[in-house]
Amino acid sequence: MKEKVFDFRRECYQSEAEQILYAHLLEILQDHGAKVDKPFEVYCKMPLHVPNETKTAAVARCFFCDSDVIQRQLVYEYENILVFYNIRKGAKEGSNFLVLPRRHTQGIYGLTLEEVNNIRIVKGALVEVLKEAHPGSEVITYVQDDPSVGQTVFHSHEQVVVVDPKSIHLTWTMLSLYPPGNVSKEEMEKVRDEFRIRMEEKLHPWKSAINL
Repeated sequence: MKEKVFDFRRECYQSEAEQILYAHLLEILQDHGAKVDKPFEVYCKMPLHVPNETKTAAVARCFFCDSDVIQRQLVYEYENILVFYNIRKGAKEGSNFLVLPRRHTQGIYGLTLEEVNNIRIVKGALVEVLKEAHPGSEVITYVQDDPSVGQTVFHSHEQVVVVDPKSIHLTWTMLSLYPPGNVSKEEMEKVRDEFRIRMEEKLHPWKSAINL
């Protein structure tokens, strides 16, 4: 049996991403009383064109297409969209999820209109569930759509994360502050059982609203 190969882009905007991250860190330091000698504009420049040469690489395995990974991390499934509980520890239990299409595509530019609409339904329901489960916290969603901005699994996915509103800017910039290691099997099963029920309750109003 021939092994499937997945191609993906690599390091398209590495230097620009590093400059933007550096600018964010400077802003955080300044907010806490540090003196910054150089203006942020020097460092924070978004790319204005597509690179002439795009680096590519190939991998033989996509983790989010792997049946073992799906079985271990799947919390909820709606149509062609999956909700995973992040295997990496979050700031608190039940706070870090992934929303992704079952079909393999590297980035958001490869999503179909049906997948985009279904992601809106699922993500809207998930955000409501998280706000009820973690009152007083903020819920942020974001996409890392290139290795240069942190994408490590090359299957399009959105992060949906609960954060403390007092540290939202720091958490956004430095997610590595989360506890090290992976969640336990017990935590994974507990979150799966609780969130499947809650997602089912919240999903139908979102489905009706978006399909109007």
